[in-house]
Amino acid sequence: MARNRVDGPGQRGGLSQKPRRDRDHRSQRTLWRRRPLGKERWIAGVDCVGSHTLANVLSMTRYGGAVTACGLAQGMDLSASVAPFILRGVSLLGIDSVMCPKPRRVEAWARLATDLDRGKLAGITSTIRLEDTIAAGADILAGKVRGRLVVEIDRN
Repeated sequence: MARNRVDGPGQRGGLSQKPRRDRDHRSQRTLWRRRPLGKERWIAGVDCVGSHTLANVLSMTRYGGAVTACGLAQGMDLSASVAPFILRGVSLLGIDSVMCPKPRRVEAWARLATDLDRGKLAGITSTIRLEDTIAAGADILAGKVRGRLVVEIDRN
């Protein structure tokens, strides 16, 4: 989701290393469902779940910002207002992970290999065991998890 901010020119850039209280969007779910425009919180976002989470990210994206959508785990619906698009010039970009031609995929992976700061990524990554995923899911829903979790599967 959009908690890890990438700012524009002249501002802080890259992945955020420290979580900030104002980035915890879970505490404002009811506010998001009522307002077509929320407080501007980030310049860009990557949404992996769709549905009302995507609508909420869009409503809080800063003027001129962009949000990418690459998943539908929460649903295919998008109950959003056109306000972020018209009043803030927000762009919604779809990421095609199914039909994308192989040369474009190779180019994207090459860019990630050179442009992504692996140290910052490692700083927001935790590894958990497969048997700990249920507890981790509860922690995610409770807003206790920041960054990403990698599930280690024992192949023995």
